[in-house]
Amino acid sequence: MLLSKNDFLARAEATLARLDGARRDALSHQGAPLVTSLGRAFPKDAPLEPAGLAKALCPGPVSHVGLAAVVMREFLEPVDAVLDASLSRSTVVTGNAKAPGSLLVTCPLLVLGDLEVNGFLDDCGPDSTIVVLGRCVAKGLRTSGNFLVLGDLVVRDVIQGVYNDESLIVAGNLTTRFLDENDHEVACYGELHAEYRFENGRSDEEAASQASAFLVPGLWNIDLGEIDHDELFERIRRNEPVFTETKKHA
Repeated sequence: MLLSKNDFLARAEATLARLDGARRDALSHQGAPLVTSLGRAFPKDAPLEPAGLAKALCPGPVSHVGLAAVVMREFLEPVDAVLDASLSRSTVVTGNAKAPGSLLVTCPLLVLGDLEVNGFLDDCGPDSTIVVLGRCVAKGLRTSGNFLVLGDLVVRDVIQGVYNDESLIVAGNLTTRFLDENDHEVACYGELHAEYRFENGRSDEEAASQASAFLVPGLWNIDLGEIDHDELFERIRRNEPVFTETKKHA
């Protein structure tokens, strides 16, 4: 379906006026979402495919493409999709999206429902921008790009932030076992639940020392002050244990 500029912008104005609470706060984290910015994405007032609009708004503040995703959900019929292991072309899933294994994203990805990754989710900023309007679930997440979740984010094992240029923004609750922010901004407008958390600005030496208490040998080196994140995510990809103790369920 093509998106008409006039119809889309009119709906965006009405949608933006209705947004409030944590969803509005999360959308505004990198600056207020602007309908005028959406309008500039339409070339010479011509209609756009949803994926074309997403591509035109990226890279840039996630506020605008996030608003576009919310408006798209009001226009487009929800259709679920199964994702390939690697995405390199701008993609909009109008329903729920599922990756049967791990997922590498190097492009804009908008999921207007829930996203479930049955493995390790790896996004590569600034080429990638991910927006999930519903719930996002994965076994591991390594994020260097802008990543906006308007529902809950649930990552079974590890979230690792990479670089300090972009942000992970969650309107709902964020739940994981090990959160290593590692200079990457993490903003949660709901409740944040992490058994182990290394906050933004931690030293490598301190991180390696603390990680040795809960990560299996081979994933850290105290002498070098290193956590081997590559091997950590490879183990998650192979569904091998990364923690010294199994998580106890209530």
